[in-house]
Amino acid sequence: MAAQDERRDELLSWYRLDHRDLPWRRTRDPYRIWVSEIMLQQTRVETVLSYYERFLTRFPDVGSLAAAPQDDVLAAWSGLGYYRRARFLKTAAETVVRDHASRFPSSVEGACELPGIGRSTAGAIVSIAYGTRAPVLDGNVKRVLARLAGLDEQDGAALEKRAWPLAQRLVDCDDAGDVNQALMELGATVCLPFAAARCEECPWRRSCRARAEDRVAALPRTRPRTALRDETWAVAVARRASRFLVHRRDPVGLLHDLFELPTFELTAAQASSTLRQRAALAAALRTRFNCPFTVGDELLLHRQVISNRRVTMRVFAVSVGERVAPRGRWLTPTALAQLAITMATRKLVAKLAHPPALNAKAKAAAARPRARSRPRPP
Repeated sequence: MAAQDERRDELLSWYRLDHRDLPWRRTRDPYRIWVSEIMLQQTRVETVLSYYERFLTRFPDVGSLAAAPQDDVLAAWSGLGYYRRARFLKTAAETVVRDHASRFPSSVEGACELPGIGRSTAGAIVSIAYGTRAPVLDGNVKRVLARLAGLDEQDGAALEKRAWPLAQRLVDCDDAGDVNQALMELGATVCLPFAAARCEECPWRRSCRARAEDRVAALPRTRPRTALRDETWAVAVARRASRFLVHRRDPVGLLHDLFELPTFELTAAQASSTLRQRAALAAALRTRFNCPFTVGDELLLHRQVISNRRVTMRVFAVSVGERVAPRGRWLTPTALAQLAITMATRKLVAKLAHPPALNAKAKAAAARPRARSRPRPP
């Protein structure tokens, strides 16, 4: 127990002297901590910083979030990705208002009953907001504890079974919230993945088993990555003055209910040639909007990983008559930014607004003097 107390004191002393000043660390408001923890799931701190205060300005408390239309919540989330988190956050806010008198539960069990909140997220919120002695075991903390104790299990249920008791012992104190924040900070800034770890800056460098055994880069043992599925999508860019044609994706499936430039997955046969891509896009547009489209030149090619897919997007200019079915809306980039749009659409609109410079080959061709035509004989 004395060794455990000493280890905790080392961690807290390090944290209190050397941690990032983040806005969610300046509050004990469970709502604000909750929002930050959901945003930080699978998203870098640097990205969350640009959204956190803006989101809280729009939805300053759980009541305002619960009462807001879902489209408004998704629009405020637009660009953070993983929109399921925003949907769960909105649904959970409604539950907190309805069933908990607008007060976030103070126990892990109560917090885990809310949509989108698992044991680790619950532990972070209730320990920081209420001082509940609940542990955290996110990816960063798991890495710290696996190295500290030299845990050989592959990342997954077996590793978590051994790591949870270690995390629990560390937070069995009056500073549970600070301990959890210190563990997350240590994993995010010092105990980095693989060989990027900065062991000389670690408060536990003398007691770390992985460092003593020269296994820091090897722990925790990672699971094999799931192979990405390759897909080709055709994207339509129809413009009227400064406005783009957009539609809302179907209410089920990938990226459901989000707005986008009209986008359609192609079969392997359709993707096999530009001619077939254009024909498939024209047919899909006609079906979606119930009117004919003319597909023109390919404007650009965009690649992006979306969920478990490695997507190649072939982006075409298209034209359409005056009539477009109600599923289509003509919006300026400014108006689009106020909606919940897919990340791909956000990136494509930015690219279309600032097309890339000519490549070196094109520049060289443009710079070469043209041969003078010979005068015609009289």
